[in-house]
Amino acid sequence: MVRPTFSVITLGCPRNYVDSQFLVKEGIDKGWQYVPQFEEADYVFINTCGFIQPAVKESVDIILQLEELYRDGRVKEVWIVGCLVERFAKELKEEFPWAKFRGCIDPCSLPTQPIVFPEGGYAYVKICEGCVSSCSFCTIPSIRGPLRSRRIEDVVSEVRYVSEELGKGEIILVGQDTTAYGIDIYGKPMLEELLKAILDQTDVKWIRLMYAYPSRIGKSLLDLIAQSSRIVPYIDLPIQHVNSEILKRMNRGYSREELDYIFNEMEQRGIRVRTTVMIGFPGEGKEEFSRLRRFLEEKKCIVRIGVFRFYPEVGTPAYKLRPRPKESTVRGRYYRIRRLANERLKEFKQFLSGQVLEIIVDGFIPEIGLYLGRTYWDAPEIDDLVYLHSERELFSGDVVKARVSYLKGELIGEVVA
Repeated sequence: MVRPTFSVITLGCPRNYVDSQFLVKEGIDKGWQYVPQFEEADYVFINTCGFIQPAVKESVDIILQLEELYRDGRVKEVWIVGCLVERFAKELKEEFPWAKFRGCIDPCSLPTQPIVFPEGGYAYVKICEGCVSSCSFCTIPSIRGPLRSRRIEDVVSEVRYVSEELGKGEIILVGQDTTAYGIDIYGKPMLEELLKAILDQTDVKWIRLMYAYPSRIGKSLLDLIAQSSRIVPYIDLPIQHVNSEILKRMNRGYSREELDYIFNEMEQRGIRVRTTVMIGFPGEGKEEFSRLRRFLEEKKCIVRIGVFRFYPEVGTPAYKLRPRPKESTVRGRYYRIRRLANERLKEFKQFLSGQVLEIIVDGFIPEIGLYLGRTYWDAPEIDDLVYLHSERELFSGDVVKARVSYLKGELIGEVVA
């Protein structure tokens, strides 16, 4: 008997990628065969993102492509899943009555282990779902709901499974706000305790922390990261802005002075940062933008900068805020931060050139005979790669030492004994 085939399209952030792994698990449990190319599948699940307007547009564009395949009979069934359904269920059902619908997957309520694909030396582990913050511009709380944390023993069990059974050398802890982990079930933030349990009870080589919140970063957490050889000295820490008045309007819950303190503490411990900032928020004038730009220039621990423009999302408090900068002004500010981000990344790569670094292996490119790897300061699918040459065979998940050099915008590594 020919088994039905299915495929999953994942849009948005790595948190959605984790949810898609559970969709794959459900399909395989039904006896279906997973295929990576959705054009070849009987059933297609599109795990959508609805955070901001460009993400909504991307999701809708792909749904329209799938509609053509469905109308032509090449796909039997299309499921629209995730954030877009949570936010626009009524409109989607009216616009696409031929499709099936399902809201967000909640890994915190599922008893099964996800399917983790063999590619790459890493695996994402979602430690919590939902959010405790109320940023005035953000749709996530209305989409994902309140904070729901997984128990420490369940997270540790999954980390042990993906590291020991699947051979993953790195686990990436994700959630809407990983630094809020545990507040709902333990009565206080428990990220440090979770990290210590993973260190004590598993042999995973690298632990990476994503999506932290500035006001919940404390000295003891930074000390733990700096003192452990297995927690990479890299934090994904979105700040959005640095002007205290703009931060107040954003309802971020911290000030410029607090940011200075946090970033100085990370600088002293050698912890590098990927941050994200928002351009064009209501009330951002020339001086407010200049302060943001100067902060990013001054804080040398920041090695990667993501930037996006403010979009007035219906239903958020920021939707009604005024005044908004002119579109031409926002566009100019956006590209200035992009240039700064590119310059900072180039400086950092030049700084790494000539050093012997630990590199985690993600795969091999037979056409050029080189392995793909990443440094401590490169999150998968988001940051950069190191192209590795090795005389001995390497495997995904291996951690090796290599001398790196900077050549034509790329890091090239030679594995050393």
